Amino acid sequence: MAESEAETPSTPGEFESKYFEFHGVRLPPFCRGKMEEIANFPVRPSDVWIVTYPKSGTSLLQEVVYLVSQGADPDEIGLMNIDEQLPVLEYPQPGLDIIKELTSPRLIKSHLPYRFLPSDLHNGESKVIYMARNPKDLVVSYYQFHRSLRTMSYRGTFQEFCRRFMNDKRF
Repeated sequence: MAESEAETPSTPGEFESKYFEFHGVRLPPFCRGKMEEIANFPVRPSDVWIVTYPKSGTSLLQEVVYLVSQGADPDEIGLMNIDEQLPVLEYPQPGLDIIKELTSPRLIKSHLPYRFLPSDLHNGESKVIYMARNPKDLVVSYYQFHRSLRTMSYRGTFQEFCRRFMNDKRF
């Protein structure tokens, strides 16, 4: 596996400094050692995948997909933990083994680049919804997100954050 320690920013938070590089892309520490298992994750034709870069509108999109696919009541969406209904493939919780056992049709989301998603997903049998956001808007939201989380604790300037973002130094 092509994992290596990635350059850390000049003012890293504890979590941020543990990012690693995988095939030229910085990934969060919870992905370490899981990329091969993710590549071999069993895909079903009935799966619906939501694939986005972080802070691209994932929450809104997942709620719409859930409501449409389940015929759910929009008034109840705020009463549930939508992340339990649409697990993130690469996150440690609930874990790949739990996601594998979900009943069909599975609703699965990911923030991984498309090339790192399960190889069977590329055969075109599952449904993939990809959402992109204007990078100018995304970087502002992503910066605020990193500053607000205790685990990320980014302490650099917005200009430095933008410079790293534009140079593919994914956080």
